[in-house]
Amino acid sequence: MQPFLKGFFKKGLADVNSPAYSHMLRWGNTAQLRSFFSAEVREKTGNLDRFIERFASTLPPDYMSWHPLSRAQYTEICIFLSNYLLSSQGDRMIMANSVEGRFPYLDHRVIEFACRIPHRYRLNGLNEKFILKQAARNFVPPEIIDRPKQPYRAPISRCFFGQQAPDYVEELLSENLIRRNGYFDPKNVSMLAEKCRRGNGALLSERENMALAGILSTQLLDHHFVRNSPSQPIREPKILKVFRQ
Repeated sequence: MQPFLKGFFKKGLADVNSPAYSHMLRWGNTAQLRSFFSAEVREKTGNLDRFIERFASTLPPDYMSWHPLSRAQYTEICIFLSNYLLSSQGDRMIMANSVEGRFPYLDHRVIEFACRIPHRYRLNGLNEKFILKQAARNFVPPEIIDRPKQPYRAPISRCFFGQQAPDYVEELLSENLIRRNGYFDPKNVSMLAEKCRRGNGALLSERENMALAGILSTQLLDHHFVRNSPSQPIREPKILKVFRQ
């Protein structure tokens, strides 16, 4: 293993008594995105240690007595699955396009059964979905079951820079607007935007892509729902008048 990877995975390796042990590597890596926040926002949101304290205060009393894999799965379900995958990449996205999703693996009976499966079958070494693969082996070609995992990634930065870039991108990332809204550090955002322009969005790392998506999303939310929020109260649908007659 390369020295860089050894150092990367060695971080926090001995902190096995931490309730966030399974996710410390990811959270520590993502926490570096705080450098794009303004000084005021960084001060109010606190650091990673404060987040872990808040997270630990919500855990069941017997959490640390669980198997390490169960603890990791619980954390993933409560934070990543519900708040991100099902929200940003699931329900909100599809229902905004008049589609109602169905997620069979999240059926409560499937979940209850999966939680009773012995840990060695949930994750066999580093072989994920082990028991599902074994159950499907007579129905799915082995080149699909045994192929290496392929992450999917949206071309975030390339969507916002280049020939097809939306008109609003440059305005939202402008130093004046960043400074006025106060969420992000103008200097760091300007450096990120310049890097995007130089490579038409192709030079950014995964972390920088995450930062770009977060900055643009926040700026858009501020524009539509803070600065330009409708001043008039929402009118009742006409159909309600019919029922009241």
